[in-house]
Amino acid sequence: MTDAAQPKAPAPIAAPPSSTWTSRLTIHATQALRAKMRQAQALLSHVRGTRNVAVVIDRALDLLIATELKRRYGAPKRVRRTSATPKPKQGPTRARDYIAASTRNEVYVRDDGRCTFIGDGGHVCGSTYLLQLHHRIPWAKGGLNTPENLTLHCFTHNQIEAEREGLSGRHKSPRASSN
Repeated sequence: MTDAAQPKAPAPIAAPPSSTWTSRLTIHATQALRAKMRQAQALLSHVRGTRNVAVVIDRALDLLIATELKRRYGAPKRVRRTSATPKPKQGPTRARDYIAASTRNEVYVRDDGRCTFIGDGGHVCGSTYLLQLHHRIPWAKGGLNTPENLTLHCFTHNQIEAEREGLSGRHKSPRASSN
């Protein structure tokens, strides 16, 4: 057989434009996950481009992120209509179990959703994982749940600060296995 008679390989897929960044994602999906994806595609079938799984995943992640941000740090401030008589403003709270959503949101926005721990060399951690509200003056030592007394720390740095204050050993890592 001559070279002319051999079948030609398909042309390679053109690379995406350099202005966009793409990545291939491969997952092993259960039947339940595949069913959820099909249902999501069906619900979004009126929206152009939703036959593309990446578009559906992108929208789903947007909703997940917004929901978790609201749950963890409170809803962003909105302009609300108020009555003619303003409600009295609540003062700082010492309630351990509750930090107002507006306070959590203010701290999250102020700290840009990152750990603010400053190490010995002056380096700011900046992690976005396992964030916790850290009391600059510990709650156990009279610190209040105010934006001025709260900051974001990752789990590890929150524990380091607790050790410095003599409050260590109270919590286990949220990532520690239960086995």
